[in-house]
Amino acid sequence: MPCPEYAKTTCQWLGMLDDIQQWCKTNETSPANTEVIFKCLKAWQAGHPLLPYQGRDAMAHVYDVQRVIGWGCFLEGSLVKGWLGVQDTYFRMLGHKKTASVWARGLIKQLWKAASSLWLHCNSWQHSANDPQHQWDILAID
Repeated sequence: MPCPEYAKTTCQWLGMLDDIQQWCKTNETSPANTEVIFKCLKAWQAGHPLLPYQGRDAMAHVYDVQRVIGWGCFLEGSLVKGWLGVQDTYFRMLGHKKTASVWARGLIKQLWKAASSLWLHCNSWQHSANDPQHQWDILAID
């Protein structure tokens, strides 16, 4: 049975992705990191399997390790340390003195905001008077 709040949930998800993408642009996230993050989050949300990365570069390793840990965990702030290496290389290429660890902390904060927003949205439906299961639960108590 599809979620009765599917349209609102989809809007919430897309808004969250836009917020993270804007943060990535503002904080000069490596294009390689940005591409993989958004491709994988979209595939994870849609329930599509993520195949092993075809390559031997640093991003291949980051992708494969993150895939094992899970993209749901990524959304909750569990980043593979390799993300920092790819980001640090990018900062050095740009000649920045920014650090990848500061970048990672900022990304984790953005991911936490997104996960919290999605969680609150889900709870607002589950505990609303419009949720049939919630109505049954109330009737069972009475």
